[in-house]
Amino acid sequence: MNRRLATAALLCLAGAAADPLRAQESPEPSAVVERVEILNNQYIQKETLLFYVSTKPGDRYDERRLKEDFRRLWDTGFLNDLTLEVLDSPQGKVVRFRVDERARIQIVDYRGSKELTTTNIEDEIKKRDAQLRIDTFYDPAKARHVEGIIREMLAQKGRPFPTVKHDSKRIGGAGTQVSFTIDDGPKARVKEVVFDGNKVFSERRSSRRASGTSPGWAARPPTPRTSGWAGERTREGTRAASRTST
Repeated sequence: MNRRLATAALLCLAGAAADPLRAQESPEPSAVVERVEILNNQYIQKETLLFYVSTKPGDRYDERRLKEDFRRLWDTGFLNDLTLEVLDSPQGKVVRFRVDERARIQIVDYRGSKELTTTNIEDEIKKRDAQLRIDTFYDPAKARHVEGIIREMLAQKGRPFPTVKHDSKRIGGAGTQVSFTIDDGPKARVKEVVFDGNKVFSERRSSRRASGTSPGWAARPPTPRTSGWAGERTREGTRAASRTST
């Protein structure tokens, strides 16, 4: 009885050992890709996205190759999100790329400023090649750059403390509206000039110099005479005075 069990066990082990050899000799053919689908695209054409996918219908299913296709499609920068799905079908494998496109700018507007018009702002950002162009991808960094340009423009108008911010909202699926909200801030005026550390001149005299005015004696140049200068003060003052009077 024990001998029969041992023989049966050996036969089972022999059969198990033979199975891998049988699998190596006649490998099972890999599945075929039945079709490749792009789902949820709105503005970008399906053909444009499939251009970056090397896996085609009729190819042998290759998981490594699909991962490379996924990375290539993601690296285009067209998408905000990407999902790869593989489904079984009677004819093979169905490959699906489910996409979420990045938002494209459809509307740009500027609100709130009384100092700047929309035309003023658009002309300046065009001059600096910083426009947020319609039908291009929304880039928060570029929008913040425009905020800085608007602040500079207001500072040049005498408003150094403005508040400028932007927000974006999705419209119509993959479209977006970018709105700049502007508070000009108070008008800056020079009220008083203080000369700090002035020890030689009085502030009154310094302010006259700063404004281009000065006391009468400084404003009048010396008057030339035939010999010497009138009003000249020297140790020989008497002799100089008599010389000018002759």
